[in-house]
Amino acid sequence: MAMLTRIVEIVAVILVARGSVWALDEPALKEAHADDLKLFENIYTLVQSCIVKDEVNVDDCLEMFRGGNLNNSKYQKCKCLVPCVAKYLNMMYTDGTYDFREIRKVTSGVQSDYFRKEIERVLHICETEPGKECDGGFNIVNCAIQHSHIASRSLRLMFEALDEHYAQSHITDAPSDGEANDD
Repeated sequence: MAMLTRIVEIVAVILVARGSVWALDEPALKEAHADDLKLFENIYTLVQSCIVKDEVNVDDCLEMFRGGNLNNSKYQKCKCLVPCVAKYLNMMYTDGTYDFREIRKVTSGVQSDYFRKEIERVLHICETEPGKECDGGFNIVNCAIQHSHIASRSLRLMFEALDEHYAQSHITDAPSDGEANDD
């Protein structure tokens, strides 16, 4: 249903996840609605699934969003997170373009005026971004980042939370002393 909107939400409004606890920036926290938080958590889970499925290096994504050279090929998997989530949510046409009617349908269900208004504002600006699949999705997200401090901060916080999550899971999964490492 709404990925791009979700990423544009993630990107246009949201959160920081630390485990199952969401930390929104101060104005968002005051305006947060329980149903919206569930939606954001579902999107975060989809992003995690795409990271695992496509073997995305979260450190590369953080680097990219902190000012990396967007033409660097090592960022391609990060750019492809958008269509991965969009496909799960049926927000893309079969030709790889984004279905903004579906995105708007989903985002119209956002309960918080704070979130909904920011999403609508950013979608209006960014829906004409060119491209399909990875490049098109990334262009939309990049547009949202450029036009919304909420989107920019939210995306950075999400990837920091993902980075922390995966750093902790790698520590947990490391072999203990005396165990052989198959790598």
